[in-house]
Formats: sequence, C-alpha cells, structure tokens
Amino acid sequence: MKRGSGGGIRNKLRQLKWQGKVRIPLPTILLSNARSLIKNFDHLESISNQKLLHDCCIFAFTETWFTSNISDQQIDLSGYTVIRADRSLDSSGKTKGGGLSFYINDNWARSVKVISNHIEPNLEMLSICVRPYWSPREISCIVLLLVHAIVFDSPQSAVVKVTVNKIHEQIDTLEKSYPNWTLYFLGDFNSAYIKIPRFKQQIPSTRII
Repeated sequence: MKRGSGGGIRNKLRQLKWQGKVRIPLPTILLSNARSLIKNFDHLESISNQKLLHDCCIFAFTETWFTSNISDQQIDLSGYTVIRADRSLDSSGKTKGGGLSFYINDNWARSVKVISNHIEPNLEMLSICVRPYWSPREISCIVLLLVHAIVFDSPQSAVVKVTVNKIHEQIDTLEKSYPNWTLYFLGDFNSAYIKIPRFKQQIPSTRII
C-alpha cells in the first residue's frame, strides 16, 4: 500500500458513512414505471426492507394505476409517507392506468407539502416540497416534479410539442416560485424529448433529464 493511500478525506468519509456517522447531503431516489403498483405492492414492501433500498430517501412511481377505490391504508408502506395523484375520468377522460405517487422515507423527512397536481389525457404532473431533517445550508428545501407524458407520436407532432411546452411551463413556474430551492425533475417521458440546458442529467437516457 502506498504511503497515505488509506488516509485521504474520501476514504475517511467512506468509513464514517458505513459507521452511520455522516449523512449524504442529496437524496437518493428510486424511479420506476410500476404498471400497477397495487399488484406489485408485496414486492415493494420486500425490497424496501433490503439494505440497498432501506435508506433510500424517495420512491417515485409513474403508472401506479391507483384509483379512488384504493385507500391510503391499502398502499401504506411502513416507514414512508405516501403522496399520490390518481388518474380519474373527470381529469383525464380515462378510467384505467396512469397515476403518480411519491413515497418519502420518514427517516429522511416528514415535512412534505403538495405544490401542484396536474392530470390530463396526455400529461400527468405532481410536484411536492420536502424539507429534510438535515441538509446543507444552501439546500433548505427540495422540490420534486414527477412527470408522465402519455405521448407516443413523432417528437415533431403537434401533441408532443404541446405536451413538452406544458412541462417547460411547469418547470419555469416552480423555478420562479422557489428560486433558492433545489429542483429535481424526473419521470417517464415517452416521445416527449425534454432538454433543459440549466439542468444536469443524472440518468443516462436520451429522453430523461
């Protein structure tokens, strides 16, 4: 072993992390297109107890397929606060599919507020504000925008362009309303190609920013 190779700050932080003495400042997020979360809920309960995901701060799901007939008690995940936006006939003209939800780890944060909930035939958006127990001084609150764009046409088609514009408008609104907060933008975009220069892409896909 080279001199000093075990004494660097990165190695010390890694050791402290495994000892539970240091907390990562930014949240860990699991994002999934569930395609009926109620049918897969036993699996979600199982993996949420595994070490890899037990400390995950946020679960974000598109296509939950939740309806008004499904109570919060039926989808309660121990140790997490659920925020849901169900598809309805009035809002989308559809009775099946769709739906968005967040599960916020109670060990990470309990202060959660819904900012907006937008459901229509081609687009579903849910934004929330979360105040973690601990975060760097520069990050007092985290805003999360979850999107499901239900468009499968060419990116140049009118319906896709309209959907993309609505997503951009929502992002602009959140940035103007909460200029000093950290914004995470995530979801399932299908044909709605989103590219925002001021955002840094974390998931390597041509359609997710």
